[in-house]
Parts: sequence; C-alpha cells; structure tokens
Amino acid sequence: MPEHTVSEILTHEHSKAHLTDVNYMPPLFEAVPLGIQHVLAMFVGNVTPALIIASAINAPDEMRVFLFQSAMFVAGIATLVQTSVLGRSGLIPGAIVVSVLNLVLSGKEIIDHGDDVDVSH
Repeated sequence: MPEHTVSEILTHEHSKAHLTDVNYMPPLFEAVPLGIQHVLAMFVGNVTPALIIASAINAPDEMRVFLFQSAMFVAGIATLVQTSVLGRSGLIPGAIVVSVLNLVLSGKEIIDHGDDVDVSH
C-alpha cells in the first residue's frame, strides 16, 4: 500500500468512475462522517413516524417505547432482507410516512374505545 502525505490525503478528489462504482470505498476520513450521517438519518427517518403517532394519540410511555422498538426492529429486518434476498435492488426500507394519518386515527379510536372497536368495515 503506497504511503501518502497528509496534504495528499486531505486533497483527495473523486473521479467520474468513483461516482458510478458501487464498490468504491472512500478514504476513512470521508467514510466515517458519512457513515455517522447515514446512521443518524436512518434513525430519525425510522423513529419520526412512531413519535408522531405516539404524540398524536397521547400514548402512555410503555406504548411509546414499544412503538420505537418496533420501528427499529422492523427496519433491521427490512435491511437484512434487502441485503441478503434482494441484493442491490435499489429499494430503501423504512417507515412509510404516508400512513401516519391512518395510524393516528386508528390509535385514537383504540385508546378511546378499548376493546369495543369495530374493525369489520
């Protein structure tokens, strides 16, 4: 492995080949902050719908924790399926924010009426 000076490392430039190569590994000084940004964006994207739903239905603390844990668990399963079964399909697993309104309304109905909710229609 060739040795590089600090100035060479800090002035690293990407080529057009790097932009299209899915196996390209950026240098560590770029990969670490990008990895942290990716994890934080994934965490926020997965937990935000659960937070919105829990706040909208005034869920007790135990239900909030359950919703957050469920969101992260399902995201982990989706990631495993994507990486092992689907390969590099380009699909991005995550929470579907479109369904938040339906989930809020359903959650309020369940909290307000408990076991008496009619879900037959």
